[in-house]
Amino acid sequence: MSGRLSEERWIAISSLCRSLDSACRCRKQAARWPGKKNTVLRNTYWLLALTMLPTIGGALLGTQMNLARVFAANPIMAPLIMFGVMMGGLFVVSALRNSAWGVAALFGFTFVAGVALTPILTYAAGFANGGQAVALAAGMTAVIFFALAGFATATKKDFSFMGSSCSSA
Repeated sequence: MSGRLSEERWIAISSLCRSLDSACRCRKQAARWPGKKNTVLRNTYWLLALTMLPTIGGALLGTQMNLARVFAANPIMAPLIMFGVMMGGLFVVSALRNSAWGVAALFGFTFVAGVALTPILTYAAGFANGGQAVALAAGMTAVIFFALAGFATATKKDFSFMGSSCSSA
């Protein structure tokens, strides 16, 4: 065994070589068709932007139904139930990620996330300038998101070097 590779190591090495080969082919294809990369990036940003709508809807529904009172009346159970619903939503989104129902599940998850914002929004709305502060925070988030998304799609710079630092957070 000293001079020969075991079968498991051989399989691991050949698998690594195949994945490196496919990564090189993908990079060559992306260089050949640069518009395809921007199309995927543009669709991703549109989907992220559209997920803001159910979040806003969930927050509006939660504040109109005064769900903050439910959270205040049940300070332990309400957050635990909300946490359970959100974790279940993440599992559903993950399970349906390769189908059209995955988008609907993602919108449902962001709706529940908006409902989870109800106690914070209700508390902030109680201040004299609470509505203005919430609207300013939402507006600045949207402006920064769209500005950075536009910059990332319009520029010719390759941001792949940021992949490891962006995904570590």
